[in-house]
Amino acid sequence: MSGALRTTPIVALWVAPVILAAVLLPMAGAAEEAAVSPSIDRMSTVGERERAYRQAVDVALTYPPEIELIGGVAGTVTSVDVAVGGAPSNGQKILSVDQRPVYIITGNSPLYRPLGRGDTGADVRTLTAFLVARALLTADEIDDVFGPRVEWAVRSFQREEGLEVTGVFDPAVVVFAPPGLESFTAVVPLLGSLISSGSPIVRGRGAITDLVLTVSGAPDQRPRPPAGALVLEMGGTDVPVSSVTPSTEEAAALAGSLTDAVARGDAKRLQGDDGTTRYSGVFLKTAAAERVGVVPGSAVLAGSAGRRCIVIGPDPAHASSEILAFAEPMPGEVGVVAIPHEFAGRRFLIDPTSAAAETRRRCR
Repeated sequence: MSGALRTTPIVALWVAPVILAAVLLPMAGAAEEAAVSPSIDRMSTVGERERAYRQAVDVALTYPPEIELIGGVAGTVTSVDVAVGGAPSNGQKILSVDQRPVYIITGNSPLYRPLGRGDTGADVRTLTAFLVARALLTADEIDDVFGPRVEWAVRSFQREEGLEVTGVFDPAVVVFAPPGLESFTAVVPLLGSLISSGSPIVRGRGAITDLVLTVSGAPDQRPRPPAGALVLEMGGTDVPVSSVTPSTEEAAALAGSLTDAVARGDAKRLQGDDGTTRYSGVFLKTAAAERVGVVPGSAVLAGSAGRRCIVIGPDPAHASSEILAFAEPMPGEVGVVAIPHEFAGRRFLIDPTSAAAETRRRCR
């Protein structure tokens, strides 16, 4: 009895460390592993910042074929009174030949004969519109009939311009410009040069038929700016545009601004053989910076049709809580993408491939 009692404490002292080691060593290992292993959060927070879009673009303006305006006088050019880029107008002086002025006349019918009292026809209507532009008739006197008032106006015109006063209008003193001609592209005769009847006087073209913006150096790629007001930057001048496909109504103003930018050295012009004039050195930009949400590019889920999605949601374990935000590039930045500002401060899934299958299917 006494021997057994003496043995028990000895056994207890030997067994206790073994039991403690069996219990404590695994706990210590777990604690050590927890200390050296990073805590991986599957979600992160959408940041925010301002995004100012600015993209170098080329501008292509397409015009109809050029038109030559033919003169009917011969002699020495003693003055040239129009310039390239100018707009033709009815009654405008275009040049002088042997000190005799020559004018532009516009209308639906050219003058093909001398016109005097009693003549009728569409060419008489063209003449009376010319005399209205010269402030020699009133608008309600435009007519197809060459009557006494028209004869008086013709005589007044001849007297004012130093021509022989006959009352018969000589078509050689005008150059016909067809409807739709909007600007001069070239003045053919030089000051002091000799011209003959039937020689071209100026060349011109009609309204722009197409205007295309492309990414600079990539003629097949259209710019993709964010939503909002846009402007074309030409040196220190900003010209508002309605979209990346401006209307032909905007084209005339843009063409004038581009011409001015070339004259200042802020843009370059290249004339094509297909009726297209191309300009470089221009930037398309947003009129004002916009606030957007930002996330790392590594969080983008690529859809099968090229769509780029960010998975938003408080709990990515439940498909019903996941929302897709569509991502766009951040101009001038690498490694981050922009999403609508409404998602700023929300939580997004860092690894988009771990999103629910249904969510991934919706990113198409």
